[in-house]
Amino acid sequence: MMRSCPNCAESRSTLFCLEGDFRIATCACCGLTYLQNPPPDGTIYEEYYQDLPQQPSKELASIIAQRLIMLQQRIPQGSLLDVGCGQGFFIAKAQGAGYRVQGIDISASAITFATNTLRVEAATTSLDELLSRHLQYDVITFWHVLEHFLNPVEELGKIKKLLAPGGYCLIEVPNLRSIKFILSGKKWTGGNHPRYHRTFFTRTTLEETLRKSGFKDVERIPISYTVPGQSRVYAAAKQMANFFAADAFLDYVIRP
Repeated sequence: MMRSCPNCAESRSTLFCLEGDFRIATCACCGLTYLQNPPPDGTIYEEYYQDLPQQPSKELASIIAQRLIMLQQRIPQGSLLDVGCGQGFFIAKAQGAGYRVQGIDISASAITFATNTLRVEAATTSLDELLSRHLQYDVITFWHVLEHFLNPVEELGKIKKLLAPGGYCLIEVPNLRSIKFILSGKKWTGGNHPRYHRTFFTRTTLEETLRKSGFKDVERIPISYTVPGQSRVYAAAKQMANFFAADAFLDYVIRP
């Protein structure tokens, strides 16, 4: 059975593309692109974290360091919840910088690595469980997680309640209208495959989703990550693409 748009419940849509048995469609009403026939979560996220590396790659380590700078520019200390923390590389870095960190993830194997190897506080806890405990955080980070949810608006509403007064959320998602994705001919690889992702955002549809969730202060962060071995020409090209919201990722800081 094909589901309706998760943002506006409209059933009319146009086909964006087919990837095997997966049907990706664009809503005829709000323009959101989403997976119409998502598989049950089951154990797919245990597959996602198979063969866990013991440390981040040089590229990921560089990205994590730059994410930490984004965080420190807005709040130099406080309580931090990382939703979809994976193996915990980011919260380990944030903990080292003085933040009181907590991570949650659906993958038991990733959480085991985070707690036993990196010695950070992490659990396979849901947002609903955190809400039931009346917890709040100064900052909540969503690094490539929002696109995994079936109902982004509903989950963002929970994030809004988990933020302490004056708190904010940092969000990063893949960009459906990135130059890289367009030039790839819609070839899905790795974690970007619709087996894992449920929603595919553009700048416009992401901003609409964030505001629909009740966030009034929505600011795009025009960051283009630099990584080891990257040429100056390539870095400049990425910065130009980001100016037009056409780089690989979309980054936002949001407040209620």
